[in-house]
Amino acid sequence: NTQAALTIVERALRLSPNDAKLWLRRAALQDEAGEHADALASLARAAEINPRLEQVYQAAAKGGRIRYPDFDEDLSGGDLP
Repeated sequence: NTQAALTIVERALRLSPNDAKLWLRRAALQDEAGEHADALASLARAAEINPRLEQVYQAAAKGGRIRYPDFDEDLSGGDLP
């Protein structure tokens, strides 16, 4: 469920507001939910925090859907920031 995942990511962002990968995941979820303007704002925030984060530029270069395929891998240990 996209909205449930978005709620979890937003909770994690309250704990770690400077985590660029969380902002990137938020952008992907917002894009999936059809919240395209918000997704672009989240993508911009990720780039602002970490301009060297390669996934930010990959997502921006696609010009379409924002993907973050390895997010589930990041959570496989059960550790959220």
